[in-house]
Amino acid sequence: MSNSIGRPVRKGDPFFTLYSPDLLATQDEYLLAVRTQGQLAASPLAEVKANAVSLVASARERLRLWDVTDAQMATLERRGKAEPVLTVYAPSSGTVLKREAVPGKYVEPGTTLYEVADLSTVWISADIYESEVAAVTLNQPASVTFAAYPGETFEGTVSYIYTTLNTEARTVRVRLEMPNPGLRLKPGMFGTVTLQTDAVEGVGCAQGSRAGHRTSPTRVHGSWRRSLTRRIRSSLAAGARILWKCWKDSRKEIGS
Repeated sequence: MSNSIGRPVRKGDPFFTLYSPDLLATQDEYLLAVRTQGQLAASPLAEVKANAVSLVASARERLRLWDVTDAQMATLERRGKAEPVLTVYAPSSGTVLKREAVPGKYVEPGTTLYEVADLSTVWISADIYESEVAAVTLNQPASVTFAAYPGETFEGTVSYIYTTLNTEARTVRVRLEMPNPGLRLKPGMFGTVTLQTDAVEGVGCAQGSRAGHRTSPTRVHGSWRRSLTRRIRSSLAAGARILWKCWKDSRKEIGS
């Protein structure tokens, strides 16, 4: 049994064992259907043989609802006797994020016993201001930095733009998708997202200094390129300092 959250599992690993009178009854129905099919295999009536095949198929489907694998069904046929305890195997590879299965626990249909996620690719949610939504498109490149990994940048793309607006914050949520080699990015981490957009016109303020005193502010025009660098399109005197006060900042705090 996988008994710890955060543990990696592989498809086919044993997860837990389960006892159920209903499961025993379903196994007995399957064995009866298989025996009946064998007895009617020599019947001259095609309809009778077809009904027997249909009964076996129906019984197999009921067992699959219990997550009984084909290999377990084959073992059941060879044994010829119902197994009182069923071993449930991991349906896919991933990391255990939630575990509710404990020894002796009573479960009902619909109960979630385990949650397993493949963290080799992760989703990141970011909130974009309403005024910036028009600049965001699907498959748009994005980069993310995390406090846990200073100096490193992780690359991804916009995979979904939500259709609703947060009326209090005036933001729209977008979802990024990025690879997670080595599973370094953990659920619940926060980071800073930078979206790379096409050129957007903006206005900044240039303030220069000359001969020990400051000149009056000068308006200059710039453009926001895909690299997110801000290029000066107007000529300035040497030594002028550019104070970008009017640019829209694309960096957002994110959740997992």
